[in-house]
Amino acid sequence: MRKIEIEDLKRLELDILDFFVGVCERNGLIYFLSGGTLLGAIRHNGFIPWDDDIDVMMPREDYEKLIKVFPEHEYYKFLYHGNKHNYPTVFGTINDTRTEKPELNVREKCRHILGVNIDVFPIDTLPNNKQDIHNYYQELAKMAQKVYCVTYSYVPNKSVGFTIKKFLGIFGYRCLELLGLISIDGIMKKYDALVQKYKGEMSHMCGVTATNNYGEREVNIRADYYPPQKVTFEGKEYDAPANYDAYLRGLYGNYMQLPPKEKQVPHHANCYWKDSIQKQNI
Repeated sequence: MRKIEIEDLKRLELDILDFFVGVCERNGLIYFLSGGTLLGAIRHNGFIPWDDDIDVMMPREDYEKLIKVFPEHEYYKFLYHGNKHNYPTVFGTINDTRTEKPELNVREKCRHILGVNIDVFPIDTLPNNKQDIHNYYQELAKMAQKVYCVTYSYVPNKSVGFTIKKFLGIFGYRCLELLGLISIDGIMKKYDALVQKYKGEMSHMCGVTATNNYGEREVNIRADYYPPQKVTFEGKEYDAPANYDAYLRGLYGNYMQLPPKEKQVPHHANCYWKDSIQKQNI
């Protein structure tokens, strides 16, 4: 396979983003740039210079509609745990199936599912009470550890102690899997039920619960999202939360201040063209 160079990778991701936005606009779906993509839009008017991925988020009801209305396409596919065996997350991705993005930190049976993609995170309802929110995110963190044990590979960490703990956890869950007591799909089904625990309840609080990257820093007031406002990302306008300042401060603190040089570390994914695809097709 031929490696995709960084500028081609970004262009492919932008093409996926524009396709996604088109689907949303034709079907009246709400979306927002999220995480580092939104930070890049506000601070750099595009990709964070040492980053290369694109993340978006949607209210749960719009996310579920997207799954139903996502059109047939020659190479863009919406993948999530409900339509892909051994899919390793409970949020969806839109993938360019002409490509592969082997995730070396996940086990072999999950490794080659993804291609160049953008992540699509559902925004879920949270309790109104701060203590209930804290308890809920603790519950989510425990479930995320189970997911980690069934989907990650035996890759050492910098800390010897953490590596041993990690290996023991993975080994234990692999044994349960060999006995037929658990499966990746089964764990994902339970995780998905947990992230939607408060679905349908009346609450002014919401946040992304389908990933454990930021924990309680993902918590937001629902009204801060609406109405969406336009921000510029790589020369085009996309939707962002109305109060993106509150959202970004929750995740990053003083988000306009650049991190120290030693933390401006590229973590570009290694992505590849499948053997039958010619580079000039992009």
